Amino acid sequence: MTIPENPTILEVWAPWCAECKAMQPSVDSISAERFAVGLQLPRTREDWQAKRRAVDAVMAGIDDHMGACWEDAFRDHLRLRAAEIHPQTVAIGPWWCAGGQDEIDAVVLAGRERTPVLVGEATWARTVNGGRTAARLMAKARQITVDVEDLRLAICARAQVVDPPQGTLAVTAEDVFAAVQDASRT
Repeated sequence: MTIPENPTILEVWAPWCAECKAMQPSVDSISAERFAVGLQLPRTREDWQAKRRAVDAVMAGIDDHMGACWEDAFRDHLRLRAAEIHPQTVAIGPWWCAGGQDEIDAVVLAGRERTPVLVGEATWARTVNGGRTAARLMAKARQITVDVEDLRLAICARAQVVDPPQGTLAVTAEDVFAAVQDASRT
């Protein structure tokens, strides 16, 4: 693991936590000696809300950076289900047009002609509206095939895909990680 030049410590501390109190001298020492930037959060009951807001801000930042990893995990999940998606699946990967304006997170190609049979969108959000996502996905898919009505859709969210169109493969984080565990057992 590489430590960046100016890492940030996020200290989460609670007045009732014995482990927090025990580790506090070490955290203070490390923060003062090693890190140029430290996030020292309040330790009073009144300032608990400030701590919560800081944690929420950090989590939002993490969410912003999960896109590429999540898209890779989604494509890996589709690869594990390739035979189920289409018996002649030959490739699964991303697609984007010149300039990267339009991107499809997953395109499944089948047969010798490498015909698109499925297009998919992976969104690192807890809940995704399947209908709206499907409409955007179909508009993008028109750039890769004229037979968009023949395409199957896959929509991926962390926890839930709400109101997906009929026949859509709705995928969640639970599905992705369960498939990985199942594959590692075989």
